[in-house]
Amino acid sequence: AEARAVRDAPPDAAVGSAVGRAIETVEAALAVDSKLRDPLATLEVLRSANAELDASMASARNQQQRLSGARTALVGALVGARSQIAATRNFIDTRRGGVGHEARTRLAEAERLLAVAEAESDPVAALDTARSSATYSRDADALARFDLQRR
Repeated sequence: AEARAVRDAPPDAAVGSAVGRAIETVEAALAVDSKLRDPLATLEVLRSANAELDASMASARNQQQRLSGARTALVGALVGARSQIAATRNFIDTRRGGVGHEARTRLAEAERLLAVAEAESDPVAALDTARSSATYSRDADALARFDLQRR
């Protein structure tokens, strides 16, 4: 039942396909059982099919856990990126002429990446993008502070 649920609503296409193939193998092995009269051969076919199904289900569970963890972490990463961008934007805006173009460019990239992360449907990709956004914003802040110290 769990395997059919994963096949019908897989975390990704590759996992769904692998689970589907494993289910077909098990079903074929069970169908062969009625034709074979050798219980040892039937048992071996079922063991092999079960091993394939177990491997596919383990992959599906790992993928589901990864997606769940990414969804949980994404909320905090987006909040952190927004906060970092707002603080950096405020710092740069209040020191207009003293901040160079590199800091402003990094901040613009941070804002662009944040928008991409917020629009991304894949939580793993969105998490990576949100983290990159925060990193660009921190870099922009550091560059802005460096620009002001040079003057």
